[in-house]
Amino acid sequence: MNIEDDVIDLLIPQNKPKIILSNHDILYGKSITPMQRLAVMDEAEFEEIVTEWAFEYLSSKYEKVRRCGGAGDKGRDVIGIKNSSTKKWDNYQCKHYGNKLTPTNFYVELGKLCHYTFIKDYTIPDNYYIVGREGVGTALGDLLDDATKLKEALINNWAKYVESKITSKGAGKIKLEGTFRSHVENFDFSIIKSIEPLELIKQHSQTSYHLYHFGGGIKKIREETNVPQINIYEEEMRYVQQLLIAYGEELSLQINSVGELTKHGDYSIHFDMQRKNFHSIDTLKQFERDNLPPNSIAFESLKEEIYNAVYAKVLIFHQNSFRRLLSILEHSTSLNITANPLTVTISLHDRQGICHHLVNESKLSWKL
Repeated sequence: MNIEDDVIDLLIPQNKPKIILSNHDILYGKSITPMQRLAVMDEAEFEEIVTEWAFEYLSSKYEKVRRCGGAGDKGRDVIGIKNSSTKKWDNYQCKHYGNKLTPTNFYVELGKLCHYTFIKDYTIPDNYYIVGREGVGTALGDLLDDATKLKEALINNWAKYVESKITSKGAGKIKLEGTFRSHVENFDFSIIKSIEPLELIKQHSQTSYHLYHFGGGIKKIREETNVPQINIYEEEMRYVQQLLIAYGEELSLQINSVGELTKHGDYSIHFDMQRKNFHSIDTLKQFERDNLPPNSIAFESLKEEIYNAVYAKVLIFHQNSFRRLLSILEHSTSLNITANPLTVTISLHDRQGICHHLVNESKLSWKL
C-alpha cells in the first residue's frame, strides 16, 4: 500500500542574589525561555507547533509533507515524502507527554511501525523520528543509541505493553509469533531517532509562525530596497503622474514626462527619492512574509492606519498639489505607530512610500 493511503521542598538561600528588574519585567513578569514556553504548552498548541514546523520547515526538505495524526494514523503523525515513485519517506511521531519519554511510553508506537509495515499498509521509512514536548529520557535515549538493545527490549515487553494496544479496541491482540516475529527480529531499528525539544525550537524558529508562539524579536533581516530602472511600470503610473502634476503646479509648467524633470534638478532629486520610498514597500511586504504567519494583516493594517491619519490633511486648503504632497508626506513621518508588529522595521521611506501606494490605488490624490 502507498504510504499516503489511509492518512488522515525548595531551600531559600540566606544570601540572596542581587536582582535587577527591567521595566518590561515589572509590567509583564520575567521573560521565559523558548524551552520553558514549550514545556507549558497544552496539547492543542503543541500540535499547532508541529503542524507549522511540518509545513514550513520540513516542506523545504521533502517533495511533499502530510500531517496525519488522529485516529487511524497507524503510528504516523507527520510524513515527509522524499520521492513518491520510489516510496522513500521519513516518519515523525509526536508526543505531548508531561515528562520525558520512557521506553514504556513508546513500545506501542514501535509495535505499530512493525505491524503496519509487516501487513504492507505502508513501506518502512528511511528514518523514524520521535518528537516529544519534553524529549526522550535517559532510558529511552540509551536504547535509541543501541538498535540491538532497543529491539530486544521491544520483544521482551511485547506481551505487556504492545500486543493489545496496536489496533482499535476489540480488534484482537497482535501476537509476536511466526513470520511476524521474524519481521520484528529482522527489522532495522537504527532508523529510530529523536528530535529533542531544543532542536525542534531551532527548526521552528525558521518558520514565519515562530514569533507568535515564542516571541524573542525579529530574526530575519530586511533586504535593501531595489529601485528599478527609470522605465516606469504600468502598475506605478498613477502615482508618477500625480507627482508630475504636483511638480508642474509648483513650477507653473506642464510636465508631461519624467525626462522633462531633468531640467529642474531639485524636483528630479525629489522624484528619485519618492520612487525609492514607493519601492521600499516591496521589502516591507517581504519582511512581513519572512517573519510573520501567512495570515498576517500587519502591512494592510499599517496602510489603513496611515491612510486614516493623513486623510484629514487632504481636505485642508493647500496652495497647490505640491504643497499638499509635502504636507501629507511630512505628516506621515510624524505619526506615532506603536501597536503594529512591523513597527520594529518601518522607516520614513515606508511611511511616505505607503502614501504613494495609496495614491496609486486612487485612495489619495495630490491633485484634487
